[in-house]
Amino acid sequence: MSSARIRALNDMFRLLRGDSPAESDTALKQGLSDGTFKSPHPKLVKPNRRVQEVLGMSRVDTFPEIHRNVKDGVTSF
Repeated sequence: MSSARIRALNDMFRLLRGDSPAESDTALKQGLSDGTFKSPHPKLVKPNRRVQEVLGMSRVDTFPEIHRNVKDGVTSF
């Protein structure tokens, strides 16, 4: 996964971010800090081990939900 794709994932998250209290700046900062924030928007399905490692190193793994299959990902919306 290239840095351009990581930026794209981050940009997608920012564009889709809503006005709900769960996505307020305060909730976002706290959730990202303690590793509990999960956005209801970006979803990843079966990223391979290397992609998961890159997401972890870049700290982008804290907000997209990761699903084992497409059905679970779609159902999560």
